[in-house]
Amino acid sequence: SRLSRIVNAAESLSGGDLAARVPGVAPEGDEIARLARSFNSMAGNIERAIENERRLLYDISHEFRSPLARMRLALALALRAPSGQAGRYLSVLDADIGRMSTMVEEVIEQGRSEAVLEELSEELEVAELLRGVAETASFEFSAGRSKAGCLFNCRLDSPVRLRGKRILLE
Repeated sequence: SRLSRIVNAAESLSGGDLAARVPGVAPEGDEIARLARSFNSMAGNIERAIENERRLLYDISHEFRSPLARMRLALALALRAPSGQAGRYLSVLDADIGRMSTMVEEVIEQGRSEAVLEELSEELEVAELLRGVAETASFEFSAGRSKAGCLFNCRLDSPVRLRGKRILLE
């Protein structure tokens, strides 16, 4: 029966099958057809929400890798640096700790408010972002103690802006 198809789909969904839907639902019809359409809509929303959460967790873990690697490098170099010369490495370490703290706070806040990413974005100046990326790359490059140089030059005739999350773009 039509009700048993709805029950079966609900049981499948509650068992973890995020693709579970009521099959053969008419676009028009009585209250049972309306219930089946509502169930399918709700199931789709649940599936998308869980997929978005999985994607967010993947993105977070990916975004933590770079600062953690720089922090390990900066700490190792600070520990090996001659007395009085560890400050440069410790300031890089401090900046990355600050970035990670900000990311954690934003994740917690996003979880509380369930805000969409568009609402979380801000207007950013591209030149400023590129300067930060160049500084980070320069540190990572110099830590390798290579004699080769690294040069970054960017000239913009007018400010270029974009919308995004600074912490995710740096």
